[in-house]
Amino acid sequence: MAWRGVLAVLAAAGVTAVPVHGAPLSAYGALPGIDLVSIAPSGNRVGMVGVVGDARNLVVLDRAEQPVMLSPLGDFKVRGVDFADDSHVLVSLSNTQKLGWDFATDKFEATQVVVLNTETKKSLIVFQGKEYSFGGVFDSYGTATVDGKLSGFFSTITTERTLGYGERAWTDSVPDLYRVDLDSGRTKLLSNAGPAWRDWLVDSEGNVLVARDITRDTGAWTLRNPDSGRELAKGTDPQGKGGLVSLGRTPRTVVLSTRVGDAEHEWAEINVDSGASEQLLDDVAVSEVITATGTRLLIGYVASGDAQAATFFDKRREARMRGTVKAFPGLRVTYVDADSAFDRIIVHTDGPDDSGTYWRVDIPTGSADELGHDYPTIKAADIGPVSMFDYRAGDGLDLHGVLTLPRGRTPKGLPLIVLPHGGPAARDYPQFDWWAQALASRGYAVFQPNFRGSTGYGAKFRAAGYGQWGKLMQTDVSDGVAALAARGIIDPKRVCIMGASYGGYAALAGVTLQQGLYRCAVAVAGVSDLKMMFADEVGATGDRTQRRAWKSEFGAGTDLAAVSPAYAAARSDAPVLLIHGRDDTVVPYAQSERMAAQLRAAGKPVELVTLAGEDHWLSIGTTRVQMLEAAVAFVEKHNPPGGH
Repeated sequence: MAWRGVLAVLAAAGVTAVPVHGAPLSAYGALPGIDLVSIAPSGNRVGMVGVVGDARNLVVLDRAEQPVMLSPLGDFKVRGVDFADDSHVLVSLSNTQKLGWDFATDKFEATQVVVLNTETKKSLIVFQGKEYSFGGVFDSYGTATVDGKLSGFFSTITTERTLGYGERAWTDSVPDLYRVDLDSGRTKLLSNAGPAWRDWLVDSEGNVLVARDITRDTGAWTLRNPDSGRELAKGTDPQGKGGLVSLGRTPRTVVLSTRVGDAEHEWAEINVDSGASEQLLDDVAVSEVITATGTRLLIGYVASGDAQAATFFDKRREARMRGTVKAFPGLRVTYVDADSAFDRIIVHTDGPDDSGTYWRVDIPTGSADELGHDYPTIKAADIGPVSMFDYRAGDGLDLHGVLTLPRGRTPKGLPLIVLPHGGPAARDYPQFDWWAQALASRGYAVFQPNFRGSTGYGAKFRAAGYGQWGKLMQTDVSDGVAALAARGIIDPKRVCIMGASYGGYAALAGVTLQQGLYRCAVAVAGVSDLKMMFADEVGATGDRTQRRAWKSEFGAGTDLAAVSPAYAAARSDAPVLLIHGRDDTVVPYAQSERMAAQLRAAGKPVELVTLAGEDHWLSIGTTRVQMLEAAVAFVEKHNPPGGH
């Protein structure tokens, strides 16, 4: 097969010399130059968020890569781009909204879905102007043509007019399902959830195949066929770990997660007519499922291994994906999307000389068109080598992490930045990581440990993290530092720790619950007070299943104050930088305020950088760069890369 454009990427192979300071930090911290790529069911259109000039746009291209639509996005936070058909593009946006005095939390991240018609150039916002809808779209359930009208299926929290004041209030705090005409915006209520939390699956013909109800007090759940009223399955999910996964492999089946214990997943494929059930993928660690464009049937999955390899049940799709991977030798290839015929596949590559590239692969013609680069100003010489690093915890548990080295420097006695991931139910992969690469470009080795409690290594490994915040999960991180030092790769006296969310907690714990390990700590949106976090989470929802899930995570009977960095601020033994977005709806800004206050009261060095308008996910380009520049300046001050 001849792959157009591949040679341009591969030609850069072999470049090894590089100055410590390559691309500016803004090149790494900028939002990707191309993102959220999808393909229409016909394969004739590709949609994406792309940077044109200095502006982010929704870009829709035809088969000849000519623009069909170029729509400026401004500062909107885009969460998804999908096609209903060639002319209808659905763009999911989010924004942080303030709530009233009578809510348990003061902000939430609201989602809107904008439908853009590439033929008429008209647009509409789902539920806009519908006074019964509170907060926009809660969830999306696909599209279908019903009675000759192209429709989308969305849930929203419904309000009703209250007596006496002419105002509207929630009927309840659970979403209801609506069908929405994608041309007129007209809506039809399909399912009212009632007091239970309800979720649905809708097939490609617009039929609501199943509804799953779960009570938030006991976790008791039922799965029903709404047409026949037949109960298909029931059980109890005390921590709310289960739920609907996707449509099944055939049109009248669905996949249900019945996970209630510590298994990676427990999936059943259920026939919605007969109720017949069979276990599915019970011996496979799955990071995500793959559904077919158009039918939305389950066609494969992405494994949780280092390569994030896609596997397809159908031999034809599997062969085409394997052939595509082979066509990009030396690069990491991940599946993104495909048309309904699986003739045109969207893949993403990254590797030693590739900071991330999207491709449209045309199987019938044996060609691949380069759609764009994640970070177009980062060249091969700006990318540090990435590999997996294996080590063993103090109690003998086998552990793994991602090691990124500064390009052009001998891996001996290097200064180190430890960068634990968030979650903690997540993991890091051996791929181009903008944050790690930015630090490596400044001369640091960067280590991202997949400590116990991370996903992707099986159920027992994930469960081993329960009750280990500030304990074995924390020493797993420092055991990695010791292993790197033992092999001579890093200088153990020149180490800082940095992270976001749970990683921010680990950074703070590293200089409070532990001592003598790190020269500085940077916590981005970090949790500092677990007691306050638990109270906020449970108070905001009143959800007893969530209460039980948090207790399982922290460990029954755990003294949360004892493993909270804010309570140990007086023991801090290194300078601390706190960075937090004002609009964070996951880890409240108050967590960093509390840590700063406790450190100052104890006379410890601390700085607090506020990211105006930023959320938990660093979704805004300017504040993402602000975070990166502040963090790098801090570690360069306290742990200089070029000297002691």
